[in-house]
Amino acid sequence: MKRIALFFIALLLLSCKSTEEVNKQKAAERLAEARAKDIQWKVYVNKLEEEAKANRDIAKYAQLWTRFESFAPFCGNYNNIKDKISSKYQIKNYKEIKIPTRDGLKLDGWFIPVENAKATVIVLHGWGSDMDFGLSQSRFLLDLGYQLVLFNARFWNYYENPYEYVGDFGKDINDIEDTAAFIQSLKGVDKNKIGVIGFSKGARKAIVAGGLYPQLKFVIADASPTEAGYDNTEEELALDKEVDQYIAEHFNQTADNTQFDPINMIDKISPRSVLLLHGEKDTSVPVKCSQLLYDKALEPKVFKTFPKSGHCLGMMTSDKTDYIAAVKEFLSDIQY
Repeated sequence: MKRIALFFIALLLLSCKSTEEVNKQKAAERLAEARAKDIQWKVYVNKLEEEAKANRDIAKYAQLWTRFESFAPFCGNYNNIKDKISSKYQIKNYKEIKIPTRDGLKLDGWFIPVENAKATVIVLHGWGSDMDFGLSQSRFLLDLGYQLVLFNARFWNYYENPYEYVGDFGKDINDIEDTAAFIQSLKGVDKNKIGVIGFSKGARKAIVAGGLYPQLKFVIADASPTEAGYDNTEEELALDKEVDQYIAEHFNQTADNTQFDPINMIDKISPRSVLLLHGEKDTSVPVKCSQLLYDKALEPKVFKTFPKSGHCLGMMTSDKTDYIAAVKEFLSDIQY
């Protein structure tokens, strides 16, 4: 009888091991398939760019400017990052959220509460990025006593078929207002103490949203682009104008670089506070962008640069102490 019991136990263990191996094999196959699809997508984007430049094709430039942002839609989507909050960041107290938008999407997100939170901060990741990297940039705020709301920008909802996605900056801005409304129902969120922090394109969104939505009580923008901050040639400026016009006429959108340029919105944030941050070694967005935005902003406003930091990395470099201190000081002065 004992031998029979041992036999069945061994058989059960063998079966479990076999099932585990099968699952691992299936996961590996899915990953390989996703990587192959990502390569195809990257080839498509590169070809689109080559054709646009070779022929000064305005339609193809418009496709490029409104395309699915990431080069890894199939490997980088939420299904492949959702567990990182616990495995990578070792954060146990969090809530997965689905943020409803006015046009019917459900944006994947995380709510990370803090006991006796000083305020709630909406985190906006950069172009082609995701809320995983956004968390790596904003995690220090948890230690300062601020709870976080992070979400994947709407383009990630179209990862299964990135070829059909057409970006709309206006809808991205609407999503921020929808997020601010949604989180007011979360336990521990004070609707009178909600602010926003954004990085790169996320910083641009933060400024525009801050100018539009008074429910955002403060704005922190790290390396926001603005058209005036680039030393574009007359030919480049003309191309920008033509592409913007094409997007407005053919994609049923407002021309992106006019209404939604942050330099046209930043003065509307006042009397609420705005903090502009920029790494002096940034090769993606010129420091001049933040300087021009600061000059246009009204009080209360603060502008800090970090000599050893590149693009949106001040919190990770040797400037880390000064970067965090600047944010801490700014937030401590907020009058809600």
